Amino acid sequence: MRNIFKYICLALVLAAAPARLMAQEGRSQGAPKWGHHGKGPVEMLLRERAELNLTDAQVVRLKEIDARMVERNRPYVQQLTAMRRALPAELRGSPREMTEEQRAAFREKMKAAKPLFERIHENNHAAMREVGEVLNAEQKARVREMLRKKGDSRERGRDKPDQRQGDRSN
Repeated sequence: MRNIFKYICLALVLAAAPARLMAQEGRSQGAPKWGHHGKGPVEMLLRERAELNLTDAQVVRLKEIDARMVERNRPYVQQLTAMRRALPAELRGSPREMTEEQRAAFREKMKAAKPLFERIHENNHAAMREVGEVLNAEQKARVREMLRKKGDSRERGRDKPDQRQGDRSN
């Protein structure tokens, strides 16, 4: 059971890491919009506090965990934001709109960011281990079910044709 919760935590971390990074820098400061509406893995659980039936004490502890995670990630987020801002304009758009050479240049730039994302992932994973100590068995089961439903909806979304891939010859 403990291993299953580790995988759930990992799924939450991977789903939310890029979004939380940009949210930490604040969009009002010109940070790009990446990911899942600025919700990190702990914040996502807090948003579902009613469904998870979190107690006031659990909410306080989760907020503390979230604040520590944000602070630990701050230097990495700042570096990623600086890297993003330093990208030439042609590398900031959608990969579909880039030439093959631009996509290759973008991939090279992203290689430099990989260690930063790994550190953030490690910090987020550590935070989710702490979360595992806060939630009871019933709440963990609800988290698993929520993630299963979210995964199902993502799979259905992949089956739909991408409407943005229309005729670009106009």
